[in-house]
Amino acid sequence: MILYDDENQILKYGNGNNLSYIALSLEQANLKSLDIDIMPHTMKFSVYSGISGEGIFYSPFPNMHNQNNFPRNGSYKVGVFFNNKTKDDWGKEQEGDGIIYANTFDYAFSAKDVPTIMSEQDAVYEMKKTGIAQAIKDLPGEWKLKSNAFTMGMTEQQIGDLYVNSYSGGVAVLKVVKVYAHQSSGGWTIQKNEFGIPLYRYSNQFYTLFVKNIESNSCFFQRFSLRQQYNGGGTYDAIFGDITYDVNFTDCSKMK
Repeated sequence: MILYDDENQILKYGNGNNLSYIALSLEQANLKSLDIDIMPHTMKFSVYSGISGEGIFYSPFPNMHNQNNFPRNGSYKVGVFFNNKTKDDWGKEQEGDGIIYANTFDYAFSAKDVPTIMSEQDAVYEMKKTGIAQAIKDLPGEWKLKSNAFTMGMTEQQIGDLYVNSYSGGVAVLKVVKVYAHQSSGGWTIQKNEFGIPLYRYSNQFYTLFVKNIESNSCFFQRFSLRQQYNGGGTYDAIFGDITYDVNFTDCSKMK
């Protein structure tokens, strides 16, 4: 996105925040049109999560609202350009701007509106981030696979119990439907600091747990591993569960 100064007809670029990337899924890429938000709007917004499910697109235009880009109140012309990599007839990437779409619109700028615009942008960003984190995802392949052998000296029931106890109040609301043990020969990997002193050790076997929250009636799957903090003298504290991995929500009707 670029700005045209209507008074002096000088082409003004943003301060480095005028570029943004949209990661599209194959389905989105094959659509005939996309609605692109230019200004933040907390009542209506689009999420472009991309293939990874983690990318968030929001318009670069709000971040261009500073005194360098808008030195005074008044009318400005804003240019919107969409670029994509281009290839030659042999399928090799070639030099060029790769512009596949370009348009302009008139914009009436007022400095007093900037705090509201930035506040709404922050709100939209948080809403999008939450929406992506709670988006329903397909069950992974581990759901249909038979679990590998449990190699850390703990049974499936013990792993499940350790998992729910890792969450405050988890025993009352979390029901482990399945524990999938990933392939491993077992044993521990020691994590040391820069001086070579052990900090903790973690299990070489990881697990994927499929869980239902009976209170919220929601289902999810999450990776899980075992840890022990170093206690000095070659000894370690009791085993505890590592639940720092992403929680992936899924359709409860398919987790049966």
